[in-house]
Amino acid sequence: TWYTLDNGITNITFTGRNGTINQIVWNNFGFDIITLRFYINDSFGKIGFDEVSISKDPDTPIIKINAPNNYTAFASSPFINLTIIEPNLDKVWYSINDILIDITDNVSEFIDFFIWNSLPQGEFMVELFANDTMGNVNYFNTLYLSKDTIGPNITIDLPTENQKVDRTAPYFELSISDENDVDSCWYTIDGDGTTRPFAGLIGRIDQILWEQVWDNLAQGAIITIRFCAMDTLGNEAYTELTLIVEKPVELPKFLLDPLGLILPALGIVVMIPLTIKITTSRYFKSI
Repeated sequence: TWYTLDNGITNITFTGRNGTINQIVWNNFGFDIITLRFYINDSFGKIGFDEVSISKDPDTPIIKINAPNNYTAFASSPFINLTIIEPNLDKVWYSINDILIDITDNVSEFIDFFIWNSLPQGEFMVELFANDTMGNVNYFNTLYLSKDTIGPNITIDLPTENQKVDRTAPYFELSISDENDVDSCWYTIDGDGTTRPFAGLIGRIDQILWEQVWDNLAQGAIITIRFCAMDTLGNEAYTELTLIVEKPVELPKFLLDPLGLILPALGIVVMIPLTIKITTSRYFKSI
């Protein structure tokens, strides 16, 4: 008995009914359909044979990652998109924190919602796998991603909480930071819905807007300024500050008129000698 993998160029004899294909001969073939033909002869020299076609696939599947990019931060569940090069593909899956999830169409899928929600803020790994029907597994692809669902950190340095303010719009000074950079900043006053964008960490409240708000408030009323910021991932955050309206003391109307100050003074001066004269006159009459 013997067999051949190359139409008789190389014949390998064997005994028994079980065995293993010669490794050296097998290694001569790459990815290919191989015809394995077995021969047997009897004592009369008659030869019989049978054959089987074998698909040799020594290579693991090739995984090309189209998305997401490595070392990328996300505010929501990332979308995985792959290209798999493998004629005998079996399945594709990924692993996060030792939890295995099949990619149902072997190409693309959002990271599982429950896994995403369970992840803490910061970095995490996505390990990608693919195997073929021969049992070859590709497990050499790892994505290093980051979860960031929190807006920028905002600290108001100036003005201070409950600071008294007049009709002159106050200056502000802020500290704003985010690991994925700050995209835009704005503020609102008393929730009027008018957003005022600003650049930089030092600025001044819009004077016209400030007067519109301040003029309609009474002494001791509260003005609330909300400073907002958004990072490059779209996460927003805000910090509020309350200020106290300080109105000037209002003098009586007559004191605001120059004549109102002069005439009462003259009246007092004129009345003094008259009072003395009348008193003196009454004194002499009594004598």
